[in-house]
Amino acid sequence: MPEIGPESEQSSLSQPDARITERRAARQRRIETILKLAGLPSGGVGIAVTINFLRNGQWIEASVSGLVSIAVIFLAIGGKFAKNVINLVFDKVETKLEQKTDTLADLIVNWLENFAIQFWWQLTAKFQVKYYRTLVYLYRTYQTQGLKTPGNFILDLENVYIQLRFLPQSPDRVSSAIISQGETTSNLKNIWDFLAQSTTQSAYKRIAILGAPGSGKTTLLKHIALTYAQNKQSRQHRKAPKLIPVLLILHTLSKEIIHQESSSLAQIITEQLKSPTLPLKLNPQLQWFEEQLKEGKCLIMFDGLDEIAKESDRQQVSQWIDKQMQVYPETTFIITSRRHGYQAEWLQQIRTFLEVQSFNLKQVERFFQNWYLQNEILRQVRKEDPGLRAEAQRKANNLMQIIKKSAPLAAMALNPLLLTMIATVHDNRGALPGNRVELYAEICEVLLTRRIEAKGMTDSIKLNLTQKKAVLQVLALE
Repeated sequence: MPEIGPESEQSSLSQPDARITERRAARQRRIETILKLAGLPSGGVGIAVTINFLRNGQWIEASVSGLVSIAVIFLAIGGKFAKNVINLVFDKVETKLEQKTDTLADLIVNWLENFAIQFWWQLTAKFQVKYYRTLVYLYRTYQTQGLKTPGNFILDLENVYIQLRFLPQSPDRVSSAIISQGETTSNLKNIWDFLAQSTTQSAYKRIAILGAPGSGKTTLLKHIALTYAQNKQSRQHRKAPKLIPVLLILHTLSKEIIHQESSSLAQIITEQLKSPTLPLKLNPQLQWFEEQLKEGKCLIMFDGLDEIAKESDRQQVSQWIDKQMQVYPETTFIITSRRHGYQAEWLQQIRTFLEVQSFNLKQVERFFQNWYLQNEILRQVRKEDPGLRAEAQRKANNLMQIIKKSAPLAAMALNPLLLTMIATVHDNRGALPGNRVELYAEICEVLLTRRIEAKGMTDSIKLNLTQKKAVLQVLALE
């Protein structure tokens, strides 16, 4: 191998290869173009231009042109050395830039990708905000479905809601009684206690909530959805996970699930959110929900398994839900049902069973206080103040005293639906009916017909109110 010494280096510099020569020629053309655009002379042309300025008496122009021409001539005389140094500097700069071409291209591509991702998240963030607003519009009202005696005002759910408490219980031991014997243990938790532990205890990602009619299961799920939509979950529990709530009413979905059994949960959700009956027009993206479900960012709540009339339909829907729990193992699921409508063998993925516990008298009293305070605010059309609170407290105390003096009323008041009926009748009429039979008749009518109609359910028992009462009278005698 020949040695590369100073002479060979000088030779290589004095006789550059064709690529470098072409690069230098291109560079020189760019410089000349810039000089022309700037109106600056070069070479001998500069001297001629300067003389012309002098002849015309344009002394300033002649001075500038002369200085530039002298500088150009000096550089030309300075010659080869300066030219070689400048060319070598530019050669090295351009070589370095060529070596960095791929890296620069990667940086630009990455920037574009990040920009596209950020733009996508801005779009999805806008959807999520709109979706949460829709949930607020849907669930902000305390619903009194099918009550014969209507409330005087429409109340906000979050202002009157009393948290339900739960007892972990196997399904076969859950009571179906509307009126229970009251609290059996003090070691009870609310739903937020279980959700807070769902990040570390996988069993709490699969919850079945079982309870009697009117025990507050649907209202519970609406309150959860409303709480998340308003980003207030940390007020319920400081360790509550941040989740995207999705509430699905099973008796309205059962036909779609049965006829499209291969549909994924993401598809069902997307189709539901395209409904023209929603308060806001949403444009849900299937892929977005698919990603949220896979990453465990959703809280899926199925309400009312027992409200699917046919047992065979209930089985199909249950098995479909069970499959979705397998497809999305990171997602948190809650399903509600009355005891008679739940079959554990159809839902193998459920790990935690919670029985809704009746209210105690402290919760009943708190409900009356909330109820009358909100009614008085709306009735008097004023902000909350000490006088208004005192009037609400007086009415709540009055009703509470009536409840405590009547064991049957006290027992009924432990059920959230019956409690709401008692409060509504008392507020509407100023007192409870002197004849309790009138109140009991209204409760029967609500439970047997009006509530079913208000929920938009199909009554599987094809009997009118009178016929149902006749059947129940015979059963009661037995």
